Amino acid sequence: MKNIKVTSKPTEETICALNSKIENLSAQKANALEKAKASDLEAQIKSLSLERMDTERAFLRPLADRLDNINGNAVMYTVSEHDVLALARETEFLLDEKGVSKKNRVGTEIEFRPGGKQASKSYARKAGASITTRVKLRRVADGWRLIEARRDQCFVNQTDFKVVQVTPAAHDEIVRTATSGISVRKDSAKT
Repeated sequence: MKNIKVTSKPTEETICALNSKIENLSAQKANALEKAKASDLEAQIKSLSLERMDTERAFLRPLADRLDNINGNAVMYTVSEHDVLALARETEFLLDEKGVSKKNRVGTEIEFRPGGKQASKSYARKAGASITTRVKLRRVADGWRLIEARRDQCFVNQTDFKVVQVTPAAHDEIVRTATSGISVRKDSAKT
């Protein structure tokens, strides 16, 4: 399977720049006294919003096509392109929170499958498996890539499955951050 971009610094920077322009124009519109000037600013905001949506759609289209191909007609308990993007951002935040440097994030992998529907135990015994999607992402220098996506099954009341695997260098950074400011006592005296 060809790796598909999930995140890309240039695309995300473009979207952030468009969001900033929209926020600035919205602030100017709120302060505009003349109706003509406010309506002109509103037109600019709409134009930038459409440009932002087009940029996002164009960027996510290959990912959406791949997932649509795998999911088929199934919609519930599957993974969409927005779920994959959210998963990448969530993991990036987790790595940032754990103190992993950008350099050592490269090589990190995530495997994810959503959970099944929630139901009573009596129904769960009778119900069969639901179609779902299992995805695997890998962090590269400029963002995340979808390296594997396949159809899977999940059962009623089954929890979601998520595993984050980091490189040894990233693990060392996590341990160093977690134990920062803590030392081990050398004496074995009990108090």
